[in-house]
Amino acid sequence: MLRHRPFSLVFVLFLLAFSVSTGSAAAEVQSLTLSQAVQLARQRNPDLLMMKNQVATAAESLRLKETALQPSLDLNISASERFTESSVTVDGKSDAIASSLNSSLNLYRGGADLAGRRSASFSLAADRYTLRRSEQTLLLTISSGYMQALTDRALIVVEEENVAVNRQLEERISALVDAGVNPISDLYQQQAATAQSRLNLLSAERNATVSRMQLLQAIGIMPDTEVDLKGPSAPQLFLTEITLPASGGTRPDLLATVEAQAAAQARIEQAQAGRWPTIDLTAALGSSYNSHSSGSFSNQFSDDNRYASIGVSLNLPFFDRGQNRYSVATAQIAAQNSRLDAEKLKLAVTGDIAQAEAELRMVRQQVEVTTRQLQSAQEAWAAQSERYRVGASKLIEVTQARTSLVTAKYDEIKAHYALLTRSMALFQARGDDAAMEALLNEWEKQ
Repeated sequence: MLRHRPFSLVFVLFLLAFSVSTGSAAAEVQSLTLSQAVQLARQRNPDLLMMKNQVATAAESLRLKETALQPSLDLNISASERFTESSVTVDGKSDAIASSLNSSLNLYRGGADLAGRRSASFSLAADRYTLRRSEQTLLLTISSGYMQALTDRALIVVEEENVAVNRQLEERISALVDAGVNPISDLYQQQAATAQSRLNLLSAERNATVSRMQLLQAIGIMPDTEVDLKGPSAPQLFLTEITLPASGGTRPDLLATVEAQAAAQARIEQAQAGRWPTIDLTAALGSSYNSHSSGSFSNQFSDDNRYASIGVSLNLPFFDRGQNRYSVATAQIAAQNSRLDAEKLKLAVTGDIAQAEAELRMVRQQVEVTTRQLQSAQEAWAAQSERYRVGASKLIEVTQARTSLVTAKYDEIKAHYALLTRSMALFQARGDDAAMEALLNEWEKQ
């Protein structure tokens, strides 16, 4: 299971701060790092909490199966008062008290109880592996959402710069038009470009709000909570090569299928046990008192009416109208489906790892390419701006250079933030807890 780092005092205070309702519009903005987001998600994510409840339910089911091999013990006490017509010798009113201590022990069920206990044990192990896989998936989800929120926030800065540059260019062109140097069409064209940049800024702000709210929802925090996401504006993630299995055979969900198949086989044995007879050992100890009987309460209850019994019961299932046959058949079909699920997952794991490796290679190349692309776009923009200033180029060329520069900034930002997401996706596809934690720590060092 993913290792939980100890809470620092700062993080505890941070967690308590998020527990308070944020109904006031002027609520204080809380800072949130990626590690804090992951810790909060482990505490609050509804899906993960429900999976933990499922594990707890499976543990209780195993305890119940284990107690089936133990004897039962019941104490029964009854008291009654009866009214009938009185006679010369008998009073019409009578009191009666009875008590008994009963016990039964399952001697033989055809192996059903043992098979049931094995099935519950395997099911619990499968649920624990599933919980571990859910934690890995949650870590990927929170990391991806966090990177998307940081990406969208960084793109707002790009659009704000673009709006400022377009306004400056519009003012310059307006002065040139007033001086009769440039045609009025250049001003109209630039005004349209400025308006478009403002529209792009509004869209970027909307995307940042949506991605932040989606992240908070995934964590388990109210989406309208005001938070300040902490992260580098230009992340540089240098990953150390970690030796990992090439097959992904350690993935928790694969291990869960192994346990699920064992549980399904145990359920077949449990169903087949219905063909065999059952033997139970019973014992009872009791006494009673009746006011119509001779003797005092003490004599009747302690001496006269005491009894003890012990016996063995045998139940032979001669004809159950096909119920046992149906139970065995459905258990066998369920076991076959469990094997098919395992085969299906093995194929999916191979594909997941191959796809994640390919995407990570592509992102690493994109980081290099977009960095060079941005440098070229900046040089092209500077050159076109200077040429337009001296009248050596047209406005359309300047606009194209500016658009290329904004696009290059977009691509460079997305590639750098995607590096962590795609690296985390690869480790999640392989099911490596340690690598995911190491990557998270690598990010927090920046």
